[in-house]
Amino acid sequence: MQAKTPKAKRLLKRDVQRRSVCGIEVAIALLGGRWKPLIVYHLSGGTKRFSELRRLIPEVSQRMLTQHLRELETDGLISRKVYPVVPPKVEYALTEHAKELPETLRPLNEWGRKWQLAASARSSGERKR
Repeated sequence: MQAKTPKAKRLLKRDVQRRSVCGIEVAIALLGGRWKPLIVYHLSGGTKRFSELRRLIPEVSQRMLTQHLRELETDGLISRKVYPVVPPKVEYALTEHAKELPETLRPLNEWGRKWQLAASARSSGERKR
């Protein structure tokens, strides 16, 4: 198994000698965190500026968004382009390596929606009693 991103390489270097590493463990190491899958989802629609991502994910703090963007960039999943203008302009986009991620997240999205509907139905049934 060959990892292409720094975080996955660190994970594999540390763990591969002790045991075989599950692909899900590597994926969670790269996409773990409340906001990373949402960032990837929104970047699948094309390049976005920091302020656009803040508007698309209003619940995330500026500090946490910055941290997750840095981690995704370090891991090679997104690219960051800084324009030499005032005020500063920074754009984020998925890298070629990460372009398949939105497609892999789609089944998780569908499962989450089904679970949400079922939980809502269960909750409504409990209130009627």
